[in-house]
This record gives sequence, C-alpha cells and structure tokens, in this order.
Amino acid sequence: MSLMSMTRHRPLAQCYAFDVIGNITYSERFGVLDAGEDTHGILAALDHTLLYGTMVGLYAKFHPLIYRLAQYIPGSGASARGFLMNLVRARMQKRSKERTEKPKVSDAEQRGTDKPQDFVDKISEASEKNPQNVTPYHVFMMGFGNVVAGSDTTGTSLSAVLFYLTSSPRCLQALRAEIENCQDDSGNKPPTFEHLQKLPYLQAVIKESLCMHPATGLQMWRTVPKGGAEIQGVFFPENSVVGLNSWTAHYDEKVFDKPHEFRPERWLPNVGYSAERLKAMESYYIPVSTWSPVLNSSRFCLILIVGMGSRTCIGRHISTLEMIKLIPQMEFDFELQETSSSMRARNHWFVKPDNLKMRVRLRSHT
Repeated sequence: MSLMSMTRHRPLAQCYAFDVIGNITYSERFGVLDAGEDTHGILAALDHTLLYGTMVGLYAKFHPLIYRLAQYIPGSGASARGFLMNLVRARMQKRSKERTEKPKVSDAEQRGTDKPQDFVDKISEASEKNPQNVTPYHVFMMGFGNVVAGSDTTGTSLSAVLFYLTSSPRCLQALRAEIENCQDDSGNKPPTFEHLQKLPYLQAVIKESLCMHPATGLQMWRTVPKGGAEIQGVFFPENSVVGLNSWTAHYDEKVFDKPHEFRPERWLPNVGYSAERLKAMESYYIPVSTWSPVLNSSRFCLILIVGMGSRTCIGRHISTLEMIKLIPQMEFDFELQETSSSMRARNHWFVKPDNLKMRVRLRSHT
C-alpha cells in the first residue's frame, strides 16, 4: 500500500482525507479512494495550486499579473486553481439543485433524520436566513476552501503517524495492546469515536507524530501592529513582518528532551517532567496553524504568534476525528509492517511525505 507517491497512483492517506472532506461538504465522495488513484486530476491540481501559492506568496504584489498570464498555461498553478474553482462550481450547482428539489424541512426535522447536514446545507441555510452577511461568495468560498485545505494536512499527518508507528515496533505494539483491550459499552471492536478519543496512548502517538512532522513547513507571518512589539527581548517596529517555523519550535532541545526520537510517552501523565517543562512543551506544540494579519498586543510571546488560540487551524477537529477513527480501524483490520526506513518530503508550504510506502496484511478475526 502506497501512502505517498508522485505518480498517478496517489497517496491513499490523502485519498481517504479528500473523500471524507467531499462527503461532509457535498454529501458525496470524490471517489479517489475507491480507485486508489487521481481519477480526475484533482489531487494533482491541488499540488500545483499549493506550489503556486508557496512561490508567488513570497512576492504577493506580483500575484495579479502572474496569475493573469499563468492561468492560460496548462499545468501551471494558476490554471490548476481555475480547474478546482470550476469543479467546486459544478458541485455547488448540483447541491443547489438537490436542495431546491427536495421537500423543505425544519431544522428540528433535519436533525431527526439519519442523514446529517453537510457543509453546503448549513451555509446555504445561513445565507437564506441572512443573505446580507452570508453572501453567495461566502457560500462558494466555503466549498472551495474545504476542497483546497481539507485533505493535504490530514493526509500528511496521517502518513506521519503510520510512518513513525511502523518505524517503532515498541510503540506499535503498545498501541495495538491498548486498542485490543478497548471496547465500548456494546462490545464493539474497534469501539466508537467517543471511546477511542479517551485512549491515552493513541492520543500520545498522534501528538508525538505531529510534533516530529508538523504539516506546515514555512513561517507563519504576522505584521507588528502600531507602536511596535517587544518579542522575547527584541523590539520590532510597527509593520515589521515576523514569523516562526513550526519545525524550529518542535525541535528545540531546550523544550523537548531528545526531540529526534519518537517517544509518545513524553505526552502521557506522570511522565516525570516538571510542570514548567510540560507547560513549555504545550506552548511550543504548534503542528497546524493559520494566517493572521497582526499581533494581538505590543508585548507578545513569540510562540503565540503561530497557531494558538484564535489563530489555530479551524479544521483541526475534523482532522483529529479522521485520524482517531482510521488508525484503530487499520490496526484492527490489518497487520502494519514497515517498508520505508526513512521519510522523504517536499516542502511546498505543507511538508508532504514523498514515496512513503508500507506493507499491510489482512487480519483474520475468526
């Protein structure tokens, strides 16, 4: 099973994440996981768009000119963005037609059905109730944003978890024992998400994997507000641009003991660390973040510039849910075996593993 590949056969971890986001956004999967490949060129378009955004984003003032020219060049990031926008328009039009044709039901009736509302339903209802604040543009950008941002980080993070697990037999065995000894009140195995999210070692494995391989690989830039800001003893004038790389924070040996070793136990209770070190570890843990135009105050701790509080990734709960559900299911259904001894990666804003492979064998539950 290939987790990451640059061939037409796409990373199954990203295929899974992409179909999940398609389902919760449009109530319909894109079907890339079923095929195990990029059947419509969607994931390739995402790669090109990400590369374009990474490079042009460094010189944003040139973006309007570059985009007007590059959108007509096949295979460019600009043309890939146009391809994705057309794809989203088609999906949104299809969902709009379905919403128009289906009988109107109240929110209470909708919640009483077996089928949950998708993103399009929710934001379309908000637009119908308050069209001035939730415009058609907002509806479209929600559908577009989910497609663009909904699979890369989860696929990358999931691949990191599986790589570090299969590279550490001790940790894999500890997780396997925790999962096998866990069942919900009905005796289901693997248990429900409600029970899985309470497994301490599973949570520690995910956290440690994202600490060693955060999905974002470039600085999270912030603009210093009026009056300037003092950051860890250094004064920066207003309008200065400052940023911190997640990898730099996670591999700081003053904060993380032996940061290059995969040690999920560091996140478990009663590990023996002082309260100060545990607090520092939590503060420096910034695996997935979002952009922000300004700092929030004139005096601000550097670590809080990135991905903390209101600046954290708004989709992190969906990504966490996907990983918590899939990893125990894979361990329950398959025997995971290492084939990749090292992980190569490409840093195009997201640090995506490249050509990461692993071998699995179907378990027998007789």
